[in-house]
Amino acid sequence: MTQNASLRALRLILADVRPARDDDSHGSLRPLPDISSRLPLPYMVHAALVLGAGCEYVLRPFEKIAWIIDLKYKGVFIELTHRKFGMAMGIAEDASEAIAEEFLQVLNRAFSVTDKVLRPLIDEQIRLGNCSIPNRRWILNARYRFFRANAEAAYRSQPPQKEVIRFDVAGRPTDWISDPFRPEREGFFYASAAIDAYFSCLEHLLVLMVPFIGFDPQKEDLLAFIRVTWSEKLKRIWDLTKDRDAKTLYDELRTIKERLRNSLSHGALEKEGMSLFVHVPALGALPASLSRFTESIHYGVIPFREASFADACELFDRTDRYLANGPTRIGLKYAESGLDVAFDQRSVAGYNAVKGSEEALDELIEYHSYLSDQATNMDW
Repeated sequence: MTQNASLRALRLILADVRPARDDDSHGSLRPLPDISSRLPLPYMVHAALVLGAGCEYVLRPFEKIAWIIDLKYKGVFIELTHRKFGMAMGIAEDASEAIAEEFLQVLNRAFSVTDKVLRPLIDEQIRLGNCSIPNRRWILNARYRFFRANAEAAYRSQPPQKEVIRFDVAGRPTDWISDPFRPEREGFFYASAAIDAYFSCLEHLLVLMVPFIGFDPQKEDLLAFIRVTWSEKLKRIWDLTKDRDAKTLYDELRTIKERLRNSLSHGALEKEGMSLFVHVPALGALPASLSRFTESIHYGVIPFREASFADACELFDRTDRYLANGPTRIGLKYAESGLDVAFDQRSVAGYNAVKGSEEALDELIEYHSYLSDQATNMDW
């Protein structure tokens, strides 16, 4: 279905809805309880009524209210309000519950068609860079820190004491069970999650930081950048041909990722058949990695041990320090503020304008924090 066909279908669904005029009399309104649970998110209500019925809206009319739409459905006055804590709906006092229920059903039928109307508009704005990425750095970093702390604690813990499970007729213990590998086993469980969480957080940060290093929304494809691998993202952020420190970190990160993270993420199967044991006549089953087997996650009872995890953490700490002090310093500081990052031309120009001044960056963060708090709390 084309966008025009979708728009015609939407208008047909909402044929009984029309904008309320200023002189429309409605008297007192009866609020409908729990309306938020019966509707999708407010922006879809807004889009369906504006695009499909030509409804007008009053933006930010009062504190704690984002917008109000007044309309008539089959001649009955209805008011929809987007409040701080959800949607509210009022209907003319003398209207029946049945007409309110009917309107809600019509509105819900309209939403899937509204998606089809909006899709080309959304895609075009993304192509132009007129979009923002929600900043999830804090939760992704907290996830990494949680798993890392638990891994370190598990590796440092002592194996549980032996437990007697059988006695002879005289009451003397004759059999025990023990779990000497529990510290390393549980350390590995947390450690593998920590390594995965670090790379997840790093990849998110690389996307948040790219507008601060010359990203051009008119020439670069944001979705294409999001789709490429973390290593391609890092090459876009760091100049690996000129920056030796960055190149060293990149090479070490790539080694850790391929040797530890990727193999575990792909079912503990390493590249190029390195996870295989090959049946060689007269020699038996040999690891395909041969002398490199000691570097494999399959070497030993536990896929990787405390020393390997400590090496990975030391590398992650060096990477974090470089991000905080190298060419991404400004972008990282903005990301650490928790603010969402916009990719439109005006926003990117604003980010790049504060590159040389710590004071200007702080002022930009303070200003954007004020706007964000204002929008979140609907304090107009």
